[in-house]
Amino acid sequence: MRARWTEFGWAADWLPIGNDGAITDIDVSADINNLPSMLDKFLYRFGYETPSEFDSNSTHGTDFESSAACWIMAPSPADALIWGESIAQTFVTQLFNQAGRKAYSWREAQFASWVEDDPNIAEMLAGAPVVNLGESPDFDNFGLRP
Repeated sequence: MRARWTEFGWAADWLPIGNDGAITDIDVSADINNLPSMLDKFLYRFGYETPSEFDSNSTHGTDFESSAACWIMAPSPADALIWGESIAQTFVTQLFNQAGRKAYSWREAQFASWVEDDPNIAEMLAGAPVVNLGESPDFDNFGLRP
């Protein structure tokens, strides 16, 4: 039998059956290093306000905003975006908690967030933290301290 990778996963070209009814002569010589990945690495970016930016924007009508980024291992850009929004909310909550303040809802504030598709920007941010779905980056090493 030859096993091959298809868009649906592993597929067998045929199953050799021995006299005893068992599958025989299975060849799984495919190079595991050349198999398509189930997960890809997506650069997630988001905007937010620090406590001081929040105060200035609320008091003086300014429009200060910061941004951050991390790589997310996910099956699709849509999955990376959804998980990234959770990371952004958690980050903002921790940022305000450490300042002894009540955090705003990052989602309700409708800050920009996206999966970056510009290869030049992705190259510039190659050193950003990498997380899997369900994980948060180490915010102390996020490029800023919440």
